[in-house]
Amino acid sequence: MARYCVLAVAAVLASLLAWESARAQETPAVRAPVEESDCPTPATASARRREAGRLFAQGERETEALRVAAAARAFACSYALVATAQAAYNAGVAYECIDDAARARRWFLRYRERAPEAEDGPEVDRRIAALERRLSERQAREQAARDDEARHAEATRRAMASRVATMRAERARAEETSQRLRLTGFIVGGTGVATVLAGVVVYGVADGVHDDFLASGRTDSALARRGEALDAAASSLWITGGAVTLAGGALTLFEWLGRSPERPPGAARLAPYVSLRGQAGGEFGLRGGF
Repeated sequence: MARYCVLAVAAVLASLLAWESARAQETPAVRAPVEESDCPTPATASARRREAGRLFAQGERETEALRVAAAARAFACSYALVATAQAAYNAGVAYECIDDAARARRWFLRYRERAPEAEDGPEVDRRIAALERRLSERQAREQAARDDEARHAEATRRAMASRVATMRAERARAEETSQRLRLTGFIVGGTGVATVLAGVVVYGVADGVHDDFLASGRTDSALARRGEALDAAASSLWITGGAVTLAGGALTLFEWLGRSPERPPGAARLAPYVSLRGQAGGEFGLRGGF
């Protein structure tokens, strides 16, 4: 590449000497498809020839000043006005020097069309082949990059889908656990209330026994022992029923705290969980977060 760019300056200078002789063989006013949309377009053939010569000379000056991109544009515009082999060749060399392989290849092909019998034809053909290999390798790299990006996007999509599925499964399990806990809280709380009511009934029976004991003049020791036993049973039922009722209320409260869908940032959250281990037992606990 460096050798071609160094030789390009000499080739451009040499082509200046060949410009006048080439004008006798030039193809008049061929509008080649160049990339530069603002090339000048004189109205007459003679004006186009003059402008083509001016642009060709400008391309040489730009080449000598090492402004290769400007030189490439000047040679391309010169060719657009008057399609000479020298302009096409110089444009190809300039584009090759700025590593624009696609444009360089196109301009070298135009040069070969204009000068099929040129002495440097085999050398230009080799350069065209090298540019085509570079383009093919670049396209392969770009395709590999696109494939990698597509694989990465697909992997990301699958990971997100897996994450969403996992979250949904966890939410379903949490909802099932919450429903079980809510039902357990209601059952436990109801059992506690029933136990307290049973204690009230037993206490009423004990109060009747005490009345009978007082009516007997406090001489019936059996009534006294029975009343004491009933009092103790009523107290035990109240204590047990109250504790069970509180436990049921706590379960219901924990379930409500755990299923609250919205909470402000930084708010505490308690979530109950139940873990069953075989048929013989399990565990109950709380998970919290901030």
